[in-house]
Amino acid sequence: MTIEIRPLDDDTIIAEACCIGGRRDLDKESRLTEQEQIALRAAEMKADWLRKMVPRGLSARIAYDGQEPIGFIEYMPIELSNFHDGKDLCVVNCMVAVARNSCNLGHQCP
Repeated sequence: MTIEIRPLDDDTIIAEACCIGGRRDLDKESRLTEQEQIALRAAEMKADWLRKMVPRGLSARIAYDGQEPIGFIEYMPIELSNFHDGKDLCVVNCMVAVARNSCNLGHQCP
């Protein structure tokens, strides 16, 4: 296993927006269940938010095992946070690591 850490960019944004889980394969052309439609809309909203926040200082690193995203950490300057006060610090907004062979947090099992 070779782990590669990639920056948040147009090629990795959907992996983070989908929270790494098994929903990356959703597309608008296929027949989706109601739950899948909700997951797709949530991922679209998250990707839009990420694109808006990156120029303001938000960043992320996505961990890949080959071509498979297996985790990420998203962070931003504390000055952008709605929940914390401070200066010259970073806030970790979200961190996900998908355990192999488990169905944690609703993620699909391999």
